[in-house]
Amino acid sequence: MKNALGIILIFVQFHLVFSQPFEIQNIKFHLGKEKVKEKMASYHFQDKTLSTFFHYQKITINKKYEHIGEFYQIQCTEKTYGYELKINNSKFNRIQLKISLLKDEQFVGGGEQFSHVILNGHKIPIWVEEQGIGRGDQPVSKFTRKFGISGNEFTTYAPIPFVFSNKNRGIFCTSPNYQILNFENLKEWTWEIWDSSATFHIFYGQNPKEIIQNFTLINGRFQKLPDWAYGSWLGLQGGKQKCDKIIEELQKYEHPISALWIQDWVGKRKTFFGSRLYWNWLPNEKYYPNFKNYCDSLNQNLNIKVLGYINPFLAIKGSLAKEAIQKNYLVKNSKNQPYKIKAGGFKAYLIDLSNFQTREWIKTVIKTNMIQNGLSGWMADFGEWLPYSSKITNGFSKNFHNQYVMEWAKINREAIQELNLDTSIVFFNRSAYNYSAKYMNSLWAGDQMTSFQKHDGMPSALTGILTGGLSGFSVNHADIGGYTNLNFWITKKYLRTPLLMQKWTEMSAFFPIFRTHEGLIPQKNYQFYSNDTAMAHFTLWAKIHYNLKFYFQKYIHEATETGLPVIRHLLLEYPELETSWKTHHGFLVGQDLLIYPNFGNEKTEVFLPKESWYCINNQQFYSDGYYQFQIPNILIFVRKNTEEFEKLKKAFKP
Repeated sequence: MKNALGIILIFVQFHLVFSQPFEIQNIKFHLGKEKVKEKMASYHFQDKTLSTFFHYQKITINKKYEHIGEFYQIQCTEKTYGYELKINNSKFNRIQLKISLLKDEQFVGGGEQFSHVILNGHKIPIWVEEQGIGRGDQPVSKFTRKFGISGNEFTTYAPIPFVFSNKNRGIFCTSPNYQILNFENLKEWTWEIWDSSATFHIFYGQNPKEIIQNFTLINGRFQKLPDWAYGSWLGLQGGKQKCDKIIEELQKYEHPISALWIQDWVGKRKTFFGSRLYWNWLPNEKYYPNFKNYCDSLNQNLNIKVLGYINPFLAIKGSLAKEAIQKNYLVKNSKNQPYKIKAGGFKAYLIDLSNFQTREWIKTVIKTNMIQNGLSGWMADFGEWLPYSSKITNGFSKNFHNQYVMEWAKINREAIQELNLDTSIVFFNRSAYNYSAKYMNSLWAGDQMTSFQKHDGMPSALTGILTGGLSGFSVNHADIGGYTNLNFWITKKYLRTPLLMQKWTEMSAFFPIFRTHEGLIPQKNYQFYSNDTAMAHFTLWAKIHYNLKFYFQKYIHEATETGLPVIRHLLLEYPELETSWKTHHGFLVGQDLLIYPNFGNEKTEVFLPKESWYCINNQQFYSDGYYQFQIPNILIFVRKNTEEFEKLKKAFKP
């Protein structure tokens, strides 16, 4: 009888958690006039309220509801996944919902967030922009703030207006406009949308996985990776001779190279900020003579794919810019002239993706200059730089800004699909918004500093991947070793060290894509090819990554079918454990691998949840609980109760 009563109580408690609906306390409409400062895709918003109206009637979102006012309409309807809430008004340009918080409720999501997993206590803007340099880490932020490019703890390339909580309820807004999620109040939170209409999808589920699956049914799910994608992607610059030499050296170590990623296939330019690419999307014959033959030779003789780079900018003096000016394909300034945008050491034009003809033109560039020249993939960079004050062909730039990144991903996917190469060519993005996911192969974490600092170093890359996974970005990776360098005498120098490269390599071996980057100042950074020790260490972890191909493929397939991420925060697999919601420095790969990176520390504290775990480092089993390890390396645990236990153990014996 006692056991039966316990079962009933557990069921009742579960049912209450599962069924508690969102309760909207009131809806505020107001007319606002914004003031926006922008510099190098970093934005600062201020808003002035001109008039206000409140709808005070509470709305509990677990049934149909409709209210028609003098100038507004609120409608809630039931759907297979939960509910849909639509709000329209004809008088105001701001909508704000005040939503009750449940006791001890914690929210996650909001897109790729680099500083915080738990959103409570914070105000999160939903606006696609540069992540910034420093983002609050000192002393670098004191320096970059002077130039207006420091960012902050909430600036991100890939925000998503979707959140869910430990009470098994989630909500997603489809508006492309600027939004603010404010969780600073402990009893209620507000959602503000700078729009005259807004549609919300509300999800209730038994666990976070179910909520993410329902959300990604609407928002979209990632494309699969081709079979060749699980080896090392060598990020190199400097021309054919250098690339051939490094490949030859790595082959001596029997390194599993699957791709050569050459950003500078288009050539380079030097700026005060570092080495930058020349944004005219044609092969540079000086760096890579007979470019197509070179790509074909690597592919056929060494089974190495060649990857390139593209973004929606055009070099001002390039041949493509001249053509785009003639055909009126560029974003305009207030004087209706092609907008010359400062892009870190030089200026460039941005193509107008609201124009159908521009879209078709840039797809032809991708097909002709990239795919037909032998490229098997590329980094589809940028997307977050459409100026707030610019002019576009269709609509207003401030309403199209967030949508621009989705359109950029869509164009890249369509170019591949129209050549029937969807299963063999990949591209990866750093910026994204609503509906981007269904066009992408992978999101990468962007331009972190070459440091161990929390907000803009190696730890922030992991935080971004974890939060991205909780927001529907299910296939993620990062530049091995980081990207952003500073080498000025007036601030601390940030250059990649051997220790940073070692630790970042180890962490990246457990991401689906194992890709290097030479960084902003390649000649100053420690590289995987700097010496024999570097090459041996890099090869060791490349082989481990390649040995895990079977495991990555399993969860890539699951990601495309369910929207669940490959790299998982503990709360996804163990949502009932309070500690899972507090542990942010480790991650799961699928269900059976638990990884704790080392961020340059002598020891690491780990939490092992609810299972028996086998430690690869010391060949010992551990039960659930907290442990301190003095091992200054990445810590690897395999879940004992898995069918693939022996196979996973074997993967770490390259």
